Amino acid sequence: MTSVTSTPSTTNRRSVDRTRSREAALALPLALLCGACWADFPDSRLTGHDGKAERTPAGDARADGEVRDLIAPDQQVCSPGAFIRCVEGQLVRCNAQGSGEEREDCQGHPCNAAAERCDECDAETPPVCVDVNHYLSCVDGLLEQQGCSYDCENAVDDDQDGESECEGDCDDDDERVFSAQTEFQEDPLPGPGEESWDYNCDGVDEQELTAIHPRSCNGRPEAECHGEAWVYWLSAPPDCGDQDLWVVCVWEGSYCSYDTEELHQRCR
Repeated sequence: MTSVTSTPSTTNRRSVDRTRSREAALALPLALLCGACWADFPDSRLTGHDGKAERTPAGDARADGEVRDLIAPDQQVCSPGAFIRCVEGQLVRCNAQGSGEEREDCQGHPCNAAAERCDECDAETPPVCVDVNHYLSCVDGLLEQQGCSYDCENAVDDDQDGESECEGDCDDDDERVFSAQTEFQEDPLPGPGEESWDYNCDGVDEQELTAIHPRSCNGRPEAECHGEAWVYWLSAPPDCGDQDLWVVCVWEGSYCSYDTEELHQRCR
């Protein structure tokens, strides 16, 4: 009977091969953590060369003629569908098999890492009509349906003041007019009919200055000769757009006096 024994060189080779196999098997999960996109090579396998992991086509042979498939096709290295990162306008997720990455192009919209998705829209996305009474508007990166009390065409912000007619703008041809307007205006709104200063769309012409002569500035002590309590119209507040004398108490060093100026009543 012939006896077969393993030579030291054969034993050493098997030990080295096992070490290479273990090192190569760890390479894919480590590479994924470092950001390598292995999903770009769906028909590849990992193989070991000199103790390092490399990507080679499936079935590629080593120099010694031995073929290795170190990662089984069904082995998972990440949770299927899990968010990984955003990169260059693309959303990177773990693929359905959990064996690598796949990328989704965000089609020009932002990749939202906080929400782990591609946004559907951005601040520049115009409203889109759904039907006569509804439209889609961009809210936090998603298109949400909004109700409209006017025709849906009025959901478009024509004057670019941040508010459409559907959202409360009572004159979408004038950028000074919108429901959140806080500034008072000297001139009435253009247009036929009765003059209006309703720049904030509340249905009321609100006057800016309404204080009237409370008492004379003369003889007041210094502490009572300045501040908002000592500015007023000399007579009744004028109507919107009209002029009248506006009085300001002034301390003249040792006594309280006053100045006057012609002022327009501004409204909103």
